[in-house]
Amino acid sequence: MVAAIVMGVIYLATVLSEQVYGRYCQAILIRQLIHLVVIVVACAALSPQFVHELMVWVANSNIIFIALGYLLILKPASTLVGILLKPWSEHLTKSQDTPTSLANAGQWIGYLERFIALTFILSHQYAAVGWILGAKSIFRFGELRNSHDKKLTEYIMVGTLASFAVTILIGVLVNSLQEIG
Repeated sequence: MVAAIVMGVIYLATVLSEQVYGRYCQAILIRQLIHLVVIVVACAALSPQFVHELMVWVANSNIIFIALGYLLILKPASTLVGILLKPWSEHLTKSQDTPTSLANAGQWIGYLERFIALTFILSHQYAAVGWILGAKSIFRFGELRNSHDKKLTEYIMVGTLASFAVTILIGVLVNSLQEIG
């Protein structure tokens, strides 16, 4: 009976998320989150002790701090970097005639860079963060050097450094909270 209810809830979540969000990454993430919640609720229904053990594990581990750090480097960090870049992005947009990049590519590059950087920071591998910055600089150097738009070059540099600064601050804060907790 419990299995039938779990499968029904998962199917309903799948159908609803596809209708609301389409068949994109958001729908997949929401479905996975719903799956996790359903599994936890089913386990709790089968074993009340499970909820207690789960809460003890969460309270004794630093998983909350780590999860919060990873959540903060996604949309909140993008929003903060966007706010910092707003004076330049408005001017830059006016000076460009045609878009020359993929839609939302910069946002996803930022997400991935911050995810990798935070992972290194939480692992206390600070030199690896410098390696990421260096690798990105080498990769983009030819493109930026040949660019006739100095404003675009400066915009990319400011955005990258702001993004890494936010990530480093979040990572150091999470590491500090783990040491305290």
